[in-house]
Amino acid sequence: MYIRSEGLVGSITDIENISTIQRNRTTPLFIRDIAEVKLGHATRYGAMCYNDEGEVSGAIVMMLKGANSSQVIKNVKERIEQIQKTLPEGVKLKPF
Repeated sequence: MYIRSEGLVGSITDIENISTIQRNRTTPLFIRDIAEVKLGHATRYGAMCYNDEGEVSGAIVMMLKGANSSQVIKNVKERIEQIQKTLPEGVKLKPF
């Protein structure tokens, strides 16, 4: 079973100590009592590649209905320049 969540879980022990909801029980039932907790990964279903140069991350910019397309493109290019300055060495944004 996979569990995804946002919160204050920082370790396997934190997960093991999560209490489950059980009706008609007087003592708490923890995840450690009903499961073996271990690190793993989700099944991979695909990858995005760029020009046979390896894997990349992708994003889509969508324009709101009625917006000025020239202004949207200008704003996106400006934002890409700002973001590029904050990225680690070797990481690049390449719009296409």
